[in-house]
Amino acid sequence: MRLLLSGDWHVGAATWGVDRSEEIRSALDQIVDRAERTRPDVVALLGDLFDRFRYPGDGPVRLVASTVRRLLDLPGRPHVIALRGNHDWSGVKIWEILSGEGRLHVVDEPVGLDVAGARFACLPYLRPHQIPPGGLEEIVVPLAAPGGRGCWSFLLAHMAVEGTVPGLREVTLPLSLVEGGPFDALFCGHIHRHGAVAEGSRAFYTGSPYRVDFSQEGGEVGLFDVDDGVIRTLPLHARELVTLRYDDEETARTGLEEDLRGHEESWVRVALERSSLSRALLLERFRALRGGERIVQLRLQTVVREEGQSPPLEFDVDALWRRFVETEEADLPTRELLTRAGAALLAGKDPEEVWHLLKGRSEGLP
Repeated sequence: MRLLLSGDWHVGAATWGVDRSEEIRSALDQIVDRAERTRPDVVALLGDLFDRFRYPGDGPVRLVASTVRRLLDLPGRPHVIALRGNHDWSGVKIWEILSGEGRLHVVDEPVGLDVAGARFACLPYLRPHQIPPGGLEEIVVPLAAPGGRGCWSFLLAHMAVEGTVPGLREVTLPLSLVEGGPFDALFCGHIHRHGAVAEGSRAFYTGSPYRVDFSQEGGEVGLFDVDDGVIRTLPLHARELVTLRYDDEETARTGLEEDLRGHEESWVRVALERSSLSRALLLERFRALRGGERIVQLRLQTVVREEGQSPPLEFDVDALWRRFVETEEADLPTRELLTRAGAALLAGKDPEEVWHLLKGRSEGLP
């Protein structure tokens, strides 16, 4: 049995306000190409195929539908398992249209599937209220292959493994489910980095097939190919992400154009230790440089107020934000999350870090 795994396509993404559709289409074409070459029996797509949990738009729907159709139509006629992620909108009807022949398995709730001689325990994205008193094991263990069946048994999930993303406030998979547990290997979507969760582990993050954000800077991009139990990475070509670091705006201004010439195929983040200018003004000036259109983000550690500049107005913006959030019709955890996100932005945190907070990754934020 041969298995190919991908996920977190985030079709429709406009990261940093940049249309990523060309990169996404290239990534999906490469996935189909790898599938044509390896002839898998099963292709597993581990959630977040779309970027928006509301209607993603006709273009993204057509692209996801056509890519899944291309996979189903490969000469080997593989099965396709598609897990729902936290970004995927349940209102998209392409699954019902594509699932008529029975080789597309859309996972809306925990289920065990026997496909191509292997057992797949499948977990879509789950929220805390969906977990029984006995914990996640109470859901997962019954989905494993019954003892003595002698077939490959895989756990597929759209969630993180416990202890691998510090500060994550979501349901996580106990590593014990794989290490000494009933499964031969665990493959997870949701976390964008690609690779084993720890050295020597049988638990893996498939990652995104292109670099969605700077958490993937310097990391691999690829698919996992499982051939009779042997697990390997199939690399994908994706645009690089690079951070260029400077002491202040003056050193950046004098060195940035030359440094950009060394990263012509990359999206660039500029990081300054200090500046007397606002982030918006710095971005405007840097993007006006030759090659500056590739600068998509600015990280500013310290804002230095120069002599003669007016002091800030004396009012408590944090208190105003908290008061506003309290007026919102949302549950208490959501209001707390919004309060912390606003406080982090006002404290000068990188907006990308705050975005991770809103997705549940809150390490280092107030």
